[in-house]
Amino acid sequence: MHGKPIRETVETLTRLYLRAAMLGGLITACLSSAVVASATPIDARVIYSFGDRAYLVARDSAWVTMGSSLRFFEKKKEVASGVVLAIEDSTLIIARIASGSLGHVKNLDRIRVEGERAPSPKGAALRVGYPSSTRNQPFFECRRMTLDPHGYRADTLSTRSYRLFRASSGTANPDTLLVRLFDDAADEEIALERGELDAAVFWPGEASAHIREAMRWQGIPNVLRTRGVIANYENPGLRALPDMYQTDQTRVDSVNTEMFRGDLKPASHIRFVSEHPMMPSRFEVDSACPGKRSMEAFLNRGRAPGRGVLRFVTYLDEPTDPNLVEESRGRLFLMSCPVLSRPELRPYLDSIDLSAIVNLFDCEAAARKP
Repeated sequence: MHGKPIRETVETLTRLYLRAAMLGGLITACLSSAVVASATPIDARVIYSFGDRAYLVARDSAWVTMGSSLRFFEKKKEVASGVVLAIEDSTLIIARIASGSLGHVKNLDRIRVEGERAPSPKGAALRVGYPSSTRNQPFFECRRMTLDPHGYRADTLSTRSYRLFRASSGTANPDTLLVRLFDDAADEEIALERGELDAAVFWPGEASAHIREAMRWQGIPNVLRTRGVIANYENPGLRALPDMYQTDQTRVDSVNTEMFRGDLKPASHIRFVSEHPMMPSRFEVDSACPGKRSMEAFLNRGRAPGRGVLRFVTYLDEPTDPNLVEESRGRLFLMSCPVLSRPELRPYLDSIDLSAIVNLFDCEAAARKP
């Protein structure tokens, strides 16, 4: 009577076992030199154990990622430990038992589970991709990029690669950074997808929909650059126009959502007031911006030529920290960069100072030409 459900359950678990087995070698390699961290109780129940595989159902598996370490306790005794190989449907966790065994445990549902976040891959080294100076942004182009180690000691390997060693022990950042510069965003995406990189920094809007989907990117981490502001001025004279009209709000917002895939950070003080002129605003983009024509066409689309307040949009090489400049300077957006990685590495990236990595290079932008 119960034979068919049991067979179906075993077949399903076997299928998941085969899928998880393909990931076993990679996860094991990543954890071979890991430092054991303090464990945290997990609200999970072991439902099945077969050989060196354990299957758990978690009420909330958001904390657990591929590569996380698990420890299994029967009462107060640790009977086994393992590594998360895969997570199915957000609740079913598949783990490989690395030491001990669950085979002798009669009541698996009484096993207490503790977990440890996945460590940095390859021990204490992090392989990072970064845009080279030849990759222009629509708002700016880099005439020169200067390495700013941010607590690291740099060793230049070539014109496109650097090895940085952490200079002090008072930070959670990896001991070693292996940085590669890419002239083409597509090449950087390919290297990330092939596993040649652990993380990749992109200029706003660069990363394709494909790589975001492949890395299961959900909009975080998206790290603010220390410099780089997109501002709204009145031309000529560069007198700030801090307030925008509500009739312009959709066009301004769509610059970020449609042209830059939501990677820019809207300025916190920007206001859209209800008063509006007889005609919508006209937008002119600074000629120093490489994407002047495309951005002007985007901002002015559907608008007939004629009168209206002229809004001059430009890129300013000034600090993004709102406490360092006056808020009345007409800021629209701040420069921020998406950092993409495989899902299993995100807990580690959340634990380090990603700002230091995103700002490893200072970009000397071309002079503004109003």
